[in-house]
Amino acid sequence: MAFDDLARHMASRDGKKLRSAHLANLSLCVGLGGAVAFQLTSASEGASLIRTLLGLATVVLAVAAFVHRRRDGGGIVRPIVGGTVGLVLLAGAVASIFFASFTSTSGAWTYQSPDNDYRLALPSGCWREGVMRGKQSKVMFACSRPYMQAAVMLVKSDQSESDFVSAIARAREFMDSKPGRRAASHQGVNASLNSYHYLTTIDAGAEAESDRVFVADCYTWKPSKRLLVQILFEAPLTMLSIEGKEAAAMAITASADTICKGVD
Repeated sequence: MAFDDLARHMASRDGKKLRSAHLANLSLCVGLGGAVAFQLTSASEGASLIRTLLGLATVVLAVAAFVHRRRDGGGIVRPIVGGTVGLVLLAGAVASIFFASFTSTSGAWTYQSPDNDYRLALPSGCWREGVMRGKQSKVMFACSRPYMQAAVMLVKSDQSESDFVSAIARAREFMDSKPGRRAASHQGVNASLNSYHYLTTIDAGAEAESDRVFVADCYTWKPSKRLLVQILFEAPLTMLSIEGKEAAAMAITASADTICKGVD
């Protein structure tokens, strides 16, 4: 709570009884108080709006202090520090609003296969249908923020539960075949009573060894139709900031979970 104590201290200082000093102290008080709020509150829309207003107030007060110092000869350090704190607070608030949009479920929709064999739940309206070109074109879905894609790699009929288990074993063997790469397992029965099992790992990027890509290889078995559906989910981990990485990771893992459990 060091920021909180410092904010109260700056608010109580008289400085040199100059208007610029009072404004600079108030700027630091508001800015540091906002920094404390940033640490203690969530990234909800309401909290982000409050942070934005506090950041704006901090910058305005710092600018006012800087203007008045020319008239009364006040110091320059505190207005600069106050303005810097305000700008950092504003940047954090804007980032929170932007990253909060990653986990939005607005416009969630369901894809229906042309032959009516299966349906697939998509997490939000940001997901768009496309086609993966190759020897055999495959239906795929992509989200632009953060970038993610999911492709239906296999739809196979007349499959038993043992075929389902064998497919998962082969997928795990492939994931674990690369040194340092280990698969995490997620399995269960979804709302449509279909068995699902998906494996997740972090893989190296195709272009650079330092790049990282989240991968989920999902298999769903529909006992009512003896149908096996494989979905490959991928998302590059490109965010640089800590908050960006956390927000993107939450969005990616939540989307992968929704899609991998969403085959009906």
